[in-house]
Amino acid sequence: MPSSNNVRKVTSENYPTDAGREGELIFRTVYCLAGCSKPILRLWISSMEDDAIRSGFQQLKSGRDYDGLHQSALCRAKADWLVGINATRYFSLTYGRTLNIGRVMSPTRSGDYLIPDLSLTEQPQAPLGKYGRMRKDYLKEHRPVLWNSLLLSERLYPHLREIDEAANNRLEQMMPELMKSAGVTEALKASDPMKWVGLMNTLKAQAEETILTELVFS
Repeated sequence: MPSSNNVRKVTSENYPTDAGREGELIFRTVYCLAGCSKPILRLWISSMEDDAIRSGFQQLKSGRDYDGLHQSALCRAKADWLVGINATRYFSLTYGRTLNIGRVMSPTRSGDYLIPDLSLTEQPQAPLGKYGRMRKDYLKEHRPVLWNSLLLSERLYPHLREIDEAANNRLEQMMPELMKSAGVTEALKASDPMKWVGLMNTLKAQAEETILTELVFS
């Protein structure tokens, strides 16, 4: 569209693009690139019937009435680029497979419908241990980006199992050392069982505090 700024007979620009955000954005982009600055009038119709078109031209509205619609469309387009395209490339390269992130997903046809391909392969159903469950709750509530990344890449369950096993192994390694330094022995267990149980609970809580900080809540 050549600029009409220097054409005296042209007093305004009428634009009949689609009645919606995308249509608004298309016209405004072309209008700006062409360097136009004359007033604009909006033709807003959703039917291509002759009567509807004639009625629309009789009710043209100032383009200023649709500035908010244009800003909305512009924000969505930028978000699709910043979040959708870049995040999709980042996660796909990071995890070595195509991971669609954002508003737009590649659909598959099912009869008369287009359905986003969001299915995951079947995951193991073996129960998680204490630390695996705690890690799961922590990720879901406090690390949603990592949670979604692991979930979509189908690495969530292996990750939780790995954390659970690592935490239990660490506990088994730490307890003998803590018991030795605190003087918790089999002799104490035989002579004063209550004291032995109290010390063991304290040492386990101390070990778990380290494990939770370094493995589960990290």
